[in-house]
Amino acid sequence: MSETEIFQVGPPMPQIGSVEPDSDFSIRVTWAGNANTALPTTIDLAPIILTYKFYKPLRDNPELFRTVHISNEGRAIAWGSNDEIDIPATAIEHLASEVDAGP
Repeated sequence: MSETEIFQVGPPMPQIGSVEPDSDFSIRVTWAGNANTALPTTIDLAPIILTYKFYKPLRDNPELFRTVHISNEGRAIAWGSNDEIDIPATAIEHLASEVDAGP
């Protein structure tokens, strides 16, 4: 085993192919590759944005919310010119799967 070998533990991280703002605290995403094709493409981020203080700037500034973009090679989405605020793709995938599963 060399020092540079990488071992994958668990399922691969989801990767976002594209993201754009939708309405209020929702985004439209496409997933990279064939992964997550069964998940909804419009995802409401309100459960995260309205719960944690870290996301307060997004609650207070609709213009900032509209700056959403992909970061970390599709492993997250971010807002602001320096990616000051971000959400990992795993959290987005989790929200999407909850919506897909329904009540």
